[in-house]
This record gives sequence, structure tokens and C-alpha cells, in this order.
Amino acid sequence: MYPIKIKIKKCENLNDVNKYIKKNRIRVIFFSETHGLLDEIPIQEKIINELHPKYYLYELLEEEKINSDEEFDIFLQKGESQKFSVISTFGNLRPTIELAKKYKLPLIGCDIKDMCRDNKNFEDINSPKEKEIMYKREEKQREVIESWISKQEELIFVSLGAFHLRENSEVLREFKHKFVIIFPLIDNKKLDEIEDEPNLT
Repeated sequence: MYPIKIKIKKCENLNDVNKYIKKNRIRVIFFSETHGLLDEIPIQEKIINELHPKYYLYELLEEEKINSDEEFDIFLQKGESQKFSVISTFGNLRPTIELAKKYKLPLIGCDIKDMCRDNKNFEDINSPKEKEIMYKREEKQREVIESWISKQEELIFVSLGAFHLRENSEVLREFKHKFVIIFPLIDNKKLDEIEDEPNLT
């Protein structure tokens, strides 16, 4: 498992973070995921096990929701290579679905169907088309997160791709609730700070 480095004042471990969350009434744990670049499920499980969120909001689930044991079982019976959306297969989502089921966390999608795309052909991130898609998606992500915050008072775990949690993203720019972010460091840098291909060895 990758080491967890904590950069919250007076917090040395996840138990300290748990106390910090309760004391400061933190509403959201953002998890900045790499979409398969790293094996993040063991880290997510450790965080969920120690910080006890009550809901799991998941970008790749798009507009779907999985609440009951029956719904989890139906999802997990799908074939690994069967298409879930234009972007993902059921196999891509399976580790997260299994994790949420294990901890009895309702799993809520927080993105636009097919991530607002007709195919998997991504253009340059700075192209006008990609900027428009990103704006729409991040607006939707923030709306879903804030909607779930307004519905209840429990801690929410939100897993989004690392790019959506960059400093000036639409998700965070007008976000009005207290949160913590957990993000991967590769060569001691966040993903949006890496210019070359990351070294994962």
C-alpha cells in the first residue's frame, strides 16, 4: 500500500484527521483519483474504514445510483467487458462497487451521462470543445455534491478524477462547504504539476 502523508496542522495519522473532521464539522472528503494509473482502492478502503463516511459519490457512476444489496448484486453480475457507458465498462467500476457494498455505503453517480461525449476521442484539454465539456461536467459534479450535502448532515466521500480537483476547477471555485482533499503524489508532485510522463516505479 502507498504511504499516506498528512498535511493538516496537528494531524499525524488518520485518527487525528477523524478528530479534526468532527471538530471542524467537515462535510466532504474529496478523493483525487487517477483512474487506474495507481491502485487506489486499498487507500480508499483505509480512509473509509477510519473516517466513516456515510455516502460515496463517484464520478464514473455518472447519473446512476446504487442503494440496496439487490442493486449492488445486479451491478456486480454484469460482465467485466460489458459496456457501462461510452467511457467505462462494468469491469472498470467493479472494485469501487465492491468497496461501497462492503462498507454498506450508498453509491451515487456525480457526472453527466457518458461524460457528455459521443465517443472516447478526447481532444486537447485546452481546446474550446474540451473546455466546454469540462465546464458542464464540473458544474454537474458540484451540483450533485451540494445537493447531497443539503439532504443530510453526515460525512460524504467524493471520488473525482484528479483534474476536477485542481485549484481553479468549477467543482471547488464556488464550493461553500468545509472539506479535505486526499490526492496522490508522484515524485512528490500532484498530477496537475507533472509535465512529463509520471514515474511509477
